[in-house]
Amino acid sequence: MSKTLTSTVIKKSYKQSDEVSSISQRAAHFFHWAAKSYPKQFISWGIAYRASTGFWRTSERAKEVELFRQRGSSIRRILIDDYNCEFTTKKGLGARATVDSEDTLKTEAVKKARRLQSAATAATRTAALINTSEIRDPEWKKWLTRSLRGVIKEISSAEFNRKLLPPGYEDVKNGKSDKS
Repeated sequence: MSKTLTSTVIKKSYKQSDEVSSISQRAAHFFHWAAKSYPKQFISWGIAYRASTGFWRTSERAKEVELFRQRGSSIRRILIDDYNCEFTTKKGLGARATVDSEDTLKTEAVKKARRLQSAATAATRTAALINTSEIRDPEWKKWLTRSLRGVIKEISSAEFNRKLLPPGYEDVKNGKSDKS
């Protein structure tokens, strides 16, 4: 029999912790509990709000639920710091805490690697706009030539981008794949 996450199920089985006080702490406690009780199941923001606050009659579309959703960053920080897990969201489904290292690797580490690739591309484009001969401040010119240019060279390399690709993802620029 598969466990289905509904307000009724949670209301009967989840106990809020008396040790946590802020709404973000209560939410992190709830998501951690849910990861153990209902592994890898996304939980709607409305259910998470109701479980974290005890306001069981709140509508899924209530303004309070939207404000609660905006606490995702602080919930993530608490889950990382206090519960040693990540927080992942999926539009239309809700959110959940990761259940183990492999889950964290396959969900959040992949997202962070993609963001790092995007940031590297943006930094490379910005650095390309800078003409060293136009920099008058000697400290900034030194930083640009001795530090920034070297870092930009490393992060813009094909090797750097290849290392960020998870197994089975194709390297679009080079037409290669990690799967052989």
